Amino acid sequence: MFALSNKTDYAFLFLEYLSRQDAAVPLSKFVSDEGIPRRFMAQIASKLAQANIVTSKEGIKGGYKLLKPPQKIPIYDVIRLFEGDLTVVKCNKKDFRCRYKIICCHGDFFKNKLSKKIIKSLQGFTLKDVVA
Repeated sequence: MFALSNKTDYAFLFLEYLSRQDAAVPLSKFVSDEGIPRRFMAQIASKLAQANIVTSKEGIKGGYKLLKPPQKIPIYDVIRLFEGDLTVVKCNKKDFRCRYKIICCHGDFFKNKLSKKIIKSLQGFTLKDVVA
């Protein structure tokens, strides 16, 4: 079963939180309000900033803010940032060696057709859809 990691889950919590704010939010305020470990959240926020999803500013009026409006942030970009390429089956991974490759009939369906449909579907949703 496909499940999002804690990093992805916390990233969405952070983005949802930021989408409800007008001004930049210090990370300390977010972690205090939500009860998420600061060190873990700092790594997530940094990665979101490096991917140009949020912007960060130091100082008294500093903090984190969405770089774009929620309707311009595809959720697939956030998921891929923390989960990597989405795959439905192990054999989609580059270093996986399947001993049933010769007799397997379902691998192509899961690797190509289903994975592509899931990714295309996720690409159609934005942060606005998540927070609506």
